[in-house]
Amino acid sequence: MDNKKVMVSSHKKGARCPSNIAVIGGGRWSRVYIEILCGLIPQKTNITVHTPHNTVEMSAWISKSGFKHNIKVLSDFPEVLEGKSNAVIVVNAARDHEKAIEWALSCGASVLVEKPITLNFLATQRLADFAYSQNTYFAPAHVFLFARYIENFSKLIVENKNIQ
Repeated sequence: MDNKKVMVSSHKKGARCPSNIAVIGGGRWSRVYIEILCGLIPQKTNITVHTPHNTVEMSAWISKSGFKHNIKVLSDFPEVLEGKSNAVIVVNAARDHEKAIEWALSCGASVLVEKPITLNFLATQRLADFAYSQNTYFAPAHVFLFARYIENFSKLIVENKNIQ
């Protein structure tokens, strides 16, 4: 199989913000994504957070943060609203990514997933093929592309050949 095929996308240039954005996960990364979303998307966009193990703490954090968006915290997967555009951001435990991605794609939602996409290449390829067959956006987050400290560290290693 062609490795490049894994990163399938049918994203259309100039696409609008989805009506509903679901963040699946209740840890640090979900909080980072929620903060970023609230600074980027229109206030009318619905945001839901789905975390089976951290609903109380996540709800408290959202209340304390004072976001202008109405954010709901639930312990199960989100409802995908018919006739609305839906996006899902998967930031739960890596072992649970595959199930969450498959669920979201089966609902026709666009998916952004934190690394690793899944725990193995075959599962990732299967999901990429599924997204492709549905003409649905599916992409990994590349947060490390924006981490200059990794690039700087890499340069130091190349420059210092005698590292022990």
